[in-house]
Amino acid sequence: MENAITLLTAETKSMRLDIAGFQSRVTGLEQCVTTMEGHITTSQDRDQELLYLRSKLIDLEEKNYRDKVCFLDSRKERSNSVGRIGMPCSPSLLGPRLAECVGFTGTDPPSTDKDLWGFAPLPLPLIL
Repeated sequence: MENAITLLTAETKSMRLDIAGFQSRVTGLEQCVTTMEGHITTSQDRDQELLYLRSKLIDLEEKNYRDKVCFLDSRKERSNSVGRIGMPCSPSLLGPRLAECVGFTGTDPPSTDKDLWGFAPLPLPLIL
């Protein structure tokens, strides 16, 4: 359990803005959760630790989106299409919780695609 928390702290501190690296860190955190599910025997401890890990994973996702949206906003004049460089471009593509977190107030394009990553090249598994 201590190793998992240490890994989680290291993952949080090593956060970067690149999508591929972020996806890799998310996968690492998911493996932490899976390992803990298999090895923590007391259900109360397991539930508390899993809740902690999952909340940190969501924090990572929100921080990544906040940085990405702010970064893209500053480059708006140089890029007519956010989707062109592989990022979400509407509240629906962000998901309502993350859209609110980053303060995204744009309007949705006509689309039925509610995938969290939208145009991004890699899927992001959201653990709730």
